[in-house]
Amino acid sequence: MAETKSSDAAGGAGAGSAAEGAGDLAPVVETDPRIVRDDVDYADGSPALRFTKDGAGFLYYKTKDGDQPRVAGCVAKVTDYQNKFYFYDNCSTTARDSKGPYPVPKTLLCALNEHIVGFVVDRSVDERCVTPGMVMSKDGASLIDARGNTYKSWLWDSGRQGAGTAPAEPVVFRLNRWLTFKFTSREDIVVSFSCDGVSRDFQMGERFRRTDSYLDKAVPAGGGQVGKKAVVVDAPTLQERTRIFNEEAKYSRMAVKPDSRNIRRFTEIRDVMASLETHFKSYEDRIESGEWQTQPFAAAGWREGALAQTMREVPQHAAAVTADNPDGATELGATLRAAGHVASPFELTGGSLDATGGGGGGLGATSGSGVTAATDFGATGRSTFSATGGAGGARADVGGAMGGFAAGKGGRWLGELDIKRRIAGANPVLERSTQLRGASGRYCVDVPVESKGTVFRKLPVVRARDLDKYLSEIARPDQLVLVACLREDDPLCRRAQQLLEHVNGTLAAQYPEDPNTGKADEGAPPANPCPYRIVKCDMTESREMTRRFAIHALPMFLSFMGGPSGLCYAGPL
Repeated sequence: MAETKSSDAAGGAGAGSAAEGAGDLAPVVETDPRIVRDDVDYADGSPALRFTKDGAGFLYYKTKDGDQPRVAGCVAKVTDYQNKFYFYDNCSTTARDSKGPYPVPKTLLCALNEHIVGFVVDRSVDERCVTPGMVMSKDGASLIDARGNTYKSWLWDSGRQGAGTAPAEPVVFRLNRWLTFKFTSREDIVVSFSCDGVSRDFQMGERFRRTDSYLDKAVPAGGGQVGKKAVVVDAPTLQERTRIFNEEAKYSRMAVKPDSRNIRRFTEIRDVMASLETHFKSYEDRIESGEWQTQPFAAAGWREGALAQTMREVPQHAAAVTADNPDGATELGATLRAAGHVASPFELTGGSLDATGGGGGGLGATSGSGVTAATDFGATGRSTFSATGGAGGARADVGGAMGGFAAGKGGRWLGELDIKRRIAGANPVLERSTQLRGASGRYCVDVPVESKGTVFRKLPVVRARDLDKYLSEIARPDQLVLVACLREDDPLCRRAQQLLEHVNGTLAAQYPEDPNTGKADEGAPPANPCPYRIVKCDMTESREMTRRFAIHALPMFLSFMGGPSGLCYAGPL
């Protein structure tokens, strides 16, 4: 971690102005003390130091009122103990002297990373010529004169050949009027900043997590093992780890869910948060005390309670309110059941649907439940089915309302599964087009339609000794016969057989009228005969096919047309 030392002449004014002059900034939430800001201002209120407690931040040159602050240095955090440093000159892109303005070639005076790799430039001598400086690498360092020549160099490892010697005295560069660089060793590199009473030293030397060896703290172990040492490890106790965990958890809670006490700026936001916290404090206290208790499961009677709450929300119709029914109806008035009345289940039988005429109570007299139509279907003495012209009209009304899917044989109501099947049968799934079926399924998400499964048809097996008879008597002379010579134990043959079975199934679907048996069939030939035929010959049966057609590798395919003598092709596909 970068070690900094500061002495602020305007410390009191700077600290006060940092909190007062940041009203135009975003609200700052104070959480972990490790990231609380360390703000110091100049006497006139311009920013001087803006650092966090871990050492990362910026330092600025003093500027006039209204001018943009110019950065003098930047410290970037790498690890919890290592930083990167950058220091800049107090100038803009151009400068002016007695001869007029001229461009400033460089403004970066010093840059150094955590591995002590970087450079230093001394521009206090003459800004318009090559200035002296120092270059540091992972192997060593070099000093450069005002002409740009290296006049001294050395390696960090003094034991290497030609390592050279480091300077006996500290190397000091006056970077500008406000910054001073001092190199004593690789572990002791300091840049001092001093401007208008605000000063701070930055320790940029190489830092390690541990500088000693574990053998330095080891103690000789007793017993028969001579020379053995027991390592002493500074491990925190359980109480210390608990305390550290609680502190980190508290800081995490403050960062994730800050309250009004953590808001440092913007009093309006802090007041709003405080009022909300005061309002909800009573609820939080009740929850913590256990006054409000909930059970994570549904109590008995939750269905009835939910139904009653839903029925209470159904609007009542004023036209249905009568002296006998002061609460009104819950649906469409006197046509349907009254509020709170539950009709008895009934079944539409063949007798009730086949009855004719419009007599009152006809449905109730023939229904299996014994419920009259006047009781369940209206306040009058006429049946709802009779009002439409008897049972025939009722059947038409029910069929029209349900699309013909609700009533089965004998007028019996169908079940839910049967109704779904009838609806699916009346509305079949769209077939996938040829273009989509040949697209390897990449349109399945955009076009969610089902396709017919891949059609496979097994290949007829022809024995080697019956091949000539099959070609001359079974196959037609105008058919192209493909004989696939395959083995069941060969992976390539199995893949070829699967492909040929798919082709055979496609041909069977394209030529459904052709039984693919040729002139051996009795009766008239098909109107659309198939011009192709695919058969299979098992090569493990005998060696006759191997000797006859000189087959040396499988799978092998033979094509015939016009009989055994019409061999058209022999070879792999």
